[in-house]
Amino acid sequence: MAGLACAAAPAPFSHQRHAGLKRPCVVCHPGAVKSARAGLPTAAQCQPCHAQPAPVQRLPRLKSYVIFGHAAHARAGLTCAECHGAAAQLDLPVKRPDVTMQACMDCHQDRQASLACNLCHELGQ
Repeated sequence: MAGLACAAAPAPFSHQRHAGLKRPCVVCHPGAVKSARAGLPTAAQCQPCHAQPAPVQRLPRLKSYVIFGHAAHARAGLTCAECHGAAAQLDLPVKRPDVTMQACMDCHQDRQASLACNLCHELGQ
């Protein structure tokens, strides 16, 4: 997977290098605690250190009938590392959580979270 490359420094994006700045994940991924999608930093956030960030290759999206919200999981007390591993110590690719129905059901059962179908699926389509 290609990472974020900068015109001034053509090396691929490195979570490890950026973690050295000691910023919480939500500085670059502001939606992680308040939205369905974690989001990415704006060009303006990158420009103090980088002349021109290149476009990011996004991860594949979930199926259209699956509802997932980072904010709901953050409110439940999950940390970024619980799903994405030790991203701060890694370059790309960062661990993508197993998003199979079985993995989600197992996680919900382990945490005694609701198993209601409509929690994660749009019903009646």
